[in-house]
Amino acid sequence: MLSERIVVAIDQYAALSAADDTRMPVAMRFCVTSIFLFVAVRVWRAVIADELVSRLDMDLSLSEWRF
Repeated sequence: MLSERIVVAIDQYAALSAADDTRMPVAMRFCVTSIFLFVAVRVWRAVIADELVSRLDMDLSLSEWRF
């Protein structure tokens, strides 16, 4: 025989699992994809900026040695 707490827990779980379908998963997927793209662009910009700074630094150090 099940205890009273288990019966209440089963009833609450059944009530939650009988929810109507929503469009929320679609909205969440859009948000996650958008955030991923924004992060990818920020990383790409950081990599490009680091490369540009290193090239400028190399150009400046080479220009000091020209006569």
